Amino acid sequence: MAATAASSAILFTDMFAVSAVDKVSRIAAKSNNHDMRLTLDINTDLIDLPTDSTFNLALASTLNPDGAGKEGAGAGGWRADIEGGLADDWEYVMYGKV
Repeated sequence: MAATAASSAILFTDMFAVSAVDKVSRIAAKSNNHDMRLTLDINTDLIDLPTDSTFNLALASTLNPDGAGKEGAGAGGWRADIEGGLADDWEYVMYGKV
């Protein structure tokens, strides 16, 4: 399930078609909407993305639906104590630096 584009936390969202899956759980995909290619490492024990499948990808600056960042100790972690956070709208969530 995709999050709505109205959320101010979403930095980018697009639909990608998987073109290759290799043994180290690295997928190669091409955007359906933009002239963009993506290489992404995934945990195939948690999600299966076979060749020719499609998935929706979104990059967000925070999981807070209103886009507000968390301040203070522990800021920047993805497991914020938020009910109704953006992670609730997705099947697979990763945290890291781009």
